[in-house]
Amino acid sequence: MNDLFDYLVTQLDRPVRQEEVATVLKLSRASVGRRIKEGFPVDEILAVLDHYELSRASGLINIGILDTKDVVDAIGSEGLLVDTSSDYELARELAMRANPALAAKELPAPNAKPATVHQIRPWEVAPDYDPNEKPDFSVWDAASHREKQTIDDPEGDYS
Repeated sequence: MNDLFDYLVTQLDRPVRQEEVATVLKLSRASVGRRIKEGFPVDEILAVLDHYELSRASGLINIGILDTKDVVDAIGSEGLLVDTSSDYELARELAMRANPALAAKELPAPNAKPATVHQIRPWEVAPDYDPNEKPDFSVWDAASHREKQTIDDPEGDYS
Protein backbone atom coordinates (compact mmCIF):
# COMPACT_ATOMS: atom_id res chain seq x y z
CA MET A 1 0.00 0.00 0.00
CA ASN A 2 2.00 2.92 -1.33
CA ASP A 3 -0.86 5.33 -0.48
CA LEU A 4 0.68 5.98 2.94
CA PHE A 5 3.77 7.48 1.33
CA ASP A 6 1.68 9.49 -1.12
CA TYR A 7 -0.36 10.89 1.75
CA LEU A 8 2.75 11.75 3.77
CA VAL A 9 4.35 13.51 0.80
CA THR A 10 1.16 15.50 0.19
CA GLN A 11 0.74 16.52 3.83
CA LEU A 12 4.38 17.19 4.68
CA ASP A 13 5.06 18.85 1.32
CA ARG A 14 8.39 17.07 1.02
CA PRO A 15 9.69 13.66 -0.03
CA VAL A 16 9.52 10.92 2.60
CA ARG A 17 12.09 8.12 2.43
CA GLN A 18 11.57 4.52 3.42
CA GLU A 19 14.38 4.82 5.97
CA GLU A 20 12.49 7.61 7.70
CA VAL A 21 9.33 5.52 8.10
CA ALA A 22 11.46 2.51 9.10
CA THR A 23 12.97 4.59 11.93
CA VAL A 24 9.53 5.72 13.10
CA LEU A 25 8.21 2.13 13.14
CA LYS A 26 11.49 0.68 14.44
CA LEU A 27 11.66 -1.68 11.46
CA SER A 28 14.29 -2.46 8.88
CA ARG A 29 14.16 -0.82 5.47
CA ALA A 30 13.47 -4.26 3.94
CA SER A 31 10.43 -4.68 6.22
CA VAL A 32 9.08 -1.31 5.12
CA GLY A 33 9.64 -2.36 1.49
CA ARG A 34 7.60 -5.52 2.12
CA ARG A 35 4.86 -3.50 3.79
CA ILE A 36 4.69 -1.20 0.77
CA LYS A 37 4.00 -4.25 -1.41
CA GLU A 38 1.72 -6.14 1.01
CA GLY A 39 0.14 -3.27 2.92
CA PHE A 40 0.77 -1.60 6.27
CA PRO A 41 -1.24 -2.76 9.31
CA VAL A 42 -3.56 -0.09 10.67
CA ASP A 43 -1.63 0.22 13.95
CA GLU A 44 1.57 1.07 12.04
CA ILE A 45 -0.27 3.62 9.89
CA LEU A 46 -1.62 5.24 13.06
CA ALA A 47 1.87 5.29 14.58
CA VAL A 48 3.26 7.06 11.50
CA LEU A 49 0.38 9.56 11.45
CA ASP A 50 0.90 10.27 15.16
CA HIS A 51 4.64 10.71 14.68
CA TYR A 52 4.09 13.39 12.02
CA GLU A 53 1.20 14.90 14.03
CA LEU A 54 -1.30 14.33 11.21
CA SER A 55 -5.01 13.72 11.66
CA ARG A 56 -5.76 10.04 12.11
CA ALA A 57 -9.26 10.29 10.61
CA SER A 58 -8.12 12.36 7.65
CA GLY A 59 -5.18 10.03 7.08
CA LEU A 60 -7.24 6.85 7.19
CA ILE A 61 -9.83 8.38 4.85
CA ASN A 62 -7.24 9.61 2.34
CA ILE A 63 -5.30 6.34 2.41
CA GLY A 64 -8.52 4.49 1.66
CA ILE A 65 -9.02 2.52 4.85
CA LEU A 66 -12.09 4.48 5.98
CA ASP A 67 -14.91 5.90 3.89
CA THR A 68 -15.93 9.53 4.52
CA LYS A 69 -19.63 8.65 4.52
CA ASP A 70 -19.09 5.93 7.11
CA VAL A 71 -17.18 8.34 9.36
CA VAL A 72 -19.89 11.02 9.10
CA ASP A 73 -22.61 8.42 9.74
CA ALA A 74 -20.73 7.12 12.78
CA ILE A 75 -20.47 10.62 14.20
CA GLY A 76 -24.14 11.34 13.65
CA SER A 77 -24.06 14.82 12.15
CA GLU A 78 -27.62 15.94 12.79
CA GLY A 79 -26.63 19.51 13.64
CA LEU A 80 -24.62 18.37 16.66
CA LEU A 81 -21.33 19.14 14.97
CA VAL A 82 -22.25 22.78 14.43
CA ASP A 83 -23.30 23.12 18.06
CA THR A 84 -20.14 21.54 19.43
CA SER A 85 -17.65 23.02 16.94
CA SER A 86 -15.55 26.05 17.78
CA ASP A 87 -15.67 29.22 15.67
CA TYR A 88 -12.25 28.31 14.30
CA GLU A 89 -13.43 24.86 13.14
CA LEU A 90 -16.51 26.36 11.46
CA ALA A 91 -14.46 29.06 9.73
CA ARG A 92 -11.96 26.44 8.61
CA GLU A 93 -14.72 24.27 7.14
CA LEU A 94 -16.14 27.24 5.25
CA ALA A 95 -12.67 28.13 3.92
CA MET A 96 -12.15 24.56 2.71
CA ARG A 97 -15.52 24.51 0.97
CA ALA A 98 -14.83 27.86 -0.66
CA ASN A 99 -11.34 26.77 -1.77
CA PRO A 100 -11.12 23.00 -2.36
CA ALA A 101 -7.32 23.24 -2.72
CA LEU A 102 -7.16 23.83 1.06
CA ALA A 103 -8.82 20.48 1.71
CA ALA A 104 -5.78 18.66 0.29
CA LYS A 105 -3.49 20.07 3.00
CA GLU A 106 -3.67 19.68 6.74
CA LEU A 107 -4.27 23.13 8.24
CA PRO A 108 -2.66 24.01 11.58
CA ALA A 109 -4.75 23.82 14.71
CA PRO A 110 -5.67 27.10 16.40
CA ASN A 111 -3.36 26.32 19.30
CA ALA A 112 -0.43 25.64 16.98
CA LYS A 113 2.60 27.73 17.76
CA PRO A 114 2.72 30.67 15.32
CA ALA A 115 5.80 31.37 13.28
CA THR A 116 8.34 33.32 15.27
CA VAL A 117 8.66 36.92 14.22
CA HIS A 118 11.70 38.81 15.44
CA GLN A 119 10.47 42.02 16.98
CA ILE A 120 12.91 44.91 16.93
CA ARG A 121 13.60 46.21 20.39
CA PRO A 122 14.76 49.84 20.76
CA TRP A 123 17.86 48.89 22.74
CA GLU A 124 19.00 46.56 19.93
CA VAL A 125 19.12 49.33 17.33
CA ALA A 126 20.22 52.20 19.57
CA PRO A 127 23.61 53.66 18.63
CA ASP A 128 26.52 52.83 20.88
CA TYR A 129 28.22 55.76 22.57
CA ASP A 130 31.56 55.76 24.30
CA PRO A 131 30.93 56.96 27.88
CA ASN A 132 34.42 58.44 28.00
CA GLU A 133 33.81 60.58 24.91
CA LYS A 134 32.85 64.18 25.60
CA PRO A 135 29.64 65.09 23.71
CA ASP A 136 29.73 67.92 21.17
CA PHE A 137 26.76 70.21 21.81
CA SER A 138 27.88 72.89 19.37
CA VAL A 139 25.89 71.24 16.56
CA TRP A 140 22.16 71.07 17.06
CA ASP A 141 19.69 69.35 14.75
CA ALA A 142 16.51 71.45 14.70
CA ALA A 143 14.58 68.62 13.04
CA SER A 144 15.69 65.42 11.46
CA HIS A 145 14.70 66.64 7.98
CA ARG A 146 16.54 69.96 8.16
CA GLU A 147 20.15 70.84 7.74
CA LYS A 148 22.19 70.96 10.91
CA GLN A 149 22.68 74.41 12.38
CA THR A 150 25.61 75.62 14.39
CA ILE A 151 24.69 77.59 17.47
CA ASP A 152 27.27 79.83 19.07
CA ASP A 153 27.93 79.29 22.74
CA PRO A 154 29.41 82.62 23.88
CA GLU A 155 29.27 81.90 27.62
CA GLY A 156 30.04 78.22 27.36
CA ASP A 157 26.88 77.20 29.22
CA TYR A 158 25.81 74.43 26.81
CA SER A 159 28.65 72.00 27.39
